[in-house]
Amino acid sequence: MFQSTPVPGRQKRLKEVTPHPSEIIPLKGEVSNRGLFLMKTGRFVCVPIPYAKVLIVDDVPTNLLFAKGILKPYRMQIDCATSGFEAIKCIRNPTVRYDAIFMDQMMPDMDGIETTRIIREEIDSDYAKNIPIIALTASDIIDGGKMFLEKGFQAFLSKPINIMRMDAVLQQWVRSEKREQKDATFANSAFTIEAEPGDTGQVYKEGIPKVEGIDWQTGLSRCGGNRESYLFVIRTYVDNIERLLAQISNDTEETLADYMIHVHGIKGSSYSIGANEIGKQAEELEHAARTGNIQLVIRNTPLFVENGKKLLNALSNLLKDYAKETGEKPSQHAPNEALLDRMEEAAANFKIDEMEETMKLLECFEYETQAELINWLRGKINQMDFLSIHERLVRRKQKVPEGRK
Repeated sequence: MFQSTPVPGRQKRLKEVTPHPSEIIPLKGEVSNRGLFLMKTGRFVCVPIPYAKVLIVDDVPTNLLFAKGILKPYRMQIDCATSGFEAIKCIRNPTVRYDAIFMDQMMPDMDGIETTRIIREEIDSDYAKNIPIIALTASDIIDGGKMFLEKGFQAFLSKPINIMRMDAVLQQWVRSEKREQKDATFANSAFTIEAEPGDTGQVYKEGIPKVEGIDWQTGLSRCGGNRESYLFVIRTYVDNIERLLAQISNDTEETLADYMIHVHGIKGSSYSIGANEIGKQAEELEHAARTGNIQLVIRNTPLFVENGKKLLNALSNLLKDYAKETGEKPSQHAPNEALLDRMEEAAANFKIDEMEETMKLLECFEYETQAELINWLRGKINQMDFLSIHERLVRRKQKVPEGRK
């Protein structure tokens, strides 16, 4: 993570920044320069900022969910976009104003750098020129982040996201002392959260059995120690990595750029959930693709895919066992139409929190009819495929047969 120097159109905002990141990253046992976070004994004081609204942009749903999990203690309003095109649409929306954007660097079709350029240069508003944009990157940083500085970002965060560095970004770019001075309740709203993983044994006390290749301690800690949240992210990981493994199996030398993006996505998601072995293998393949080492890619990809499928199978069995423990669901003839309408509207506006809340209500029942729709919706939500969800739910009301638009 680094801090930007002033550029045209953003001088006023940037004057508030301390000149070096070491001055704003709270270290263990110290208080940060604005007095927001106290580091001691592996914990820090978190002040909620419920008045803030941020946009997270990443093409890999697992990464979106982990970012949301890290931000959850701050009680902010969080929207998600799965592409640069969606992010630009969100920023162009005149009815919504974000306090910051967290932008994935490497995405297919339009990467984070190009998306940021369009926001800064092609959306004619002070808001677009000045909104803080923080890069999220799983790539090696070789120039201290200078490239991000020159491309219009205020800071960058390496993946897997470190909660203390995220914390420093939030206090520097999102938190508003002026807003809080108007509301005295903020003075008493701070609470302490874990800054580092806890005891490994605690993970297994939570009831998650060991799966080879998964560091539960790391993964669970990144979900705030919440077992249900972590298992939900695992389910999303299974859905999406299965798709990415199928894509790299079909990639060729002519689609090497796509291959690199696919293994990059597997790398970031795997490290985030604690699947460090698969993450390391993906990292090596990404490097080989980036440097043009075709022979290594051809030689190692089949074994990588096989190892990935074995891990996904183990995780799928874990999720099935967990589902059995939760008991049977009550039966209902068909999904509630009002909930489906709510889902349609949320998908149209990229409201992932509302979509997930609605999905949980829909999943409370076993359905005699349209059960396939519920399963389909869950898969598309896990993939963050908002467009497909909206289109299908619109077609259902128009009674358009599936497969036609």
